[in-house]
Amino acid sequence: MRFIAALTALLMAEAATASPVKHAPLITQQEREALGGKYIIMMKNVASINVAKVLKTAVDSIAADPDIVAYIEQDSRAKILATQSNAPWGLARLSNKSPGSKTYTYDDSAGQGVCAYVVDTGIEVSHPEFQGRAKFVATYVNGINTDDHGHGTHCAGTIGSKTYRVAKKASLYGIKIFNKNGFSTDSLIIAGIDRVLQDAPSQDYPNSVVINISFGNTKSTAVNSAAKALIDAGYFTVIAAGNSDLFSNPEDTAGFSPASKPSVCTISASDISDKVADFSNYGSLIDLYAPGVDVLST
Repeated sequence: MRFIAALTALLMAEAATASPVKHAPLITQQEREALGGKYIIMMKNVASINVAKVLKTAVDSIAADPDIVAYIEQDSRAKILATQSNAPWGLARLSNKSPGSKTYTYDDSAGQGVCAYVVDTGIEVSHPEFQGRAKFVATYVNGINTDDHGHGTHCAGTIGSKTYRVAKKASLYGIKIFNKNGFSTDSLIIAGIDRVLQDAPSQDYPNSVVINISFGNTKSTAVNSAAKALIDAGYFTVIAAGNSDLFSNPEDTAGFSPASKPSVCTISASDISDKVADFSNYGSLIDLYAPGVDVLST
C-alpha cells in the first residue's frame, strides 16, 4: 500500500511541474531479454523492491524524483540452467583430495538443524528420497504447487536426499519461480528471494539457513540487490556461475545475475577429471568449483 501511495504521489508531482529535473537511473535490458511495459522500481529508504506494469511515459515521471527513487530497471526474462544426470561420481569427489575415488565419506548428522531454501522450479516434496524433510513454501507460477520441470527437485536432491545427498538431514524448502519450460523473469526471481526473507525468520533452524540459486540471467542491478539482501540478513547464499551464452560459449560471470554480486558464493562446474566444465562461466568472481557434469540426483 505504501508503494502504491508513493507511486501515485510521484506521478502527481511530476504532472505539476514543467521544470527540468534530474532523473533516477533507468536501466534497460538487451532486446532479446526485455519484457515490454514492466519495470522494477527501487525506492530509497524502503527495504522491499517493487514491480509495476506501467507505460514508458509513466516511468519517466516516476524517475523524475531521484530523492525518492533509487533506480528503475526494465524487467526481463530468465532461463533455468540445464542439468545432466548420468553418474554419481560427484559425491565421492567432495570427500577426497583427488579425482577418481569410489568412496564418499560423510558426517551422518550433516544437515541437522539446517534449512536449505531452493529457489527454482519447486520441489517434488513426496519423493521418497526426501524422507518427509521437503516442504513447498510458495509458488509464483499460476498457483502450481509442484515441480513440473524437475530442476528444483534435482538441486534439492543434491543438497539433502538420502542417497545423493551432501547433507542428508537438512530440511528442504522449495519456492517455485520457474515454469515447466524453465522460464521465469527478474521480477519473479526477486519475489522468490523476498519470500525467503519473509519466511526464514519464522523458522527454527539453529545451525543455519542457506539459500540455493541454481540459475542465472544477464546482469540485473535489481536481482543483485535482492541477493545482497539475503547476505545482509545473514543467510549463506550459493549461486550458480551460469552456463554460457546462446551459442554455448562460456562467458565472464561478471555479466550475469545474481552470480556477479561479490558478496554471494558463486560456484562454477567441474567435471570428473577436475577440469572446468566446457559450458561453465568463468572469471574473478568465481569462489569455488564443484561437480557439475553427469551428476546423478533425484
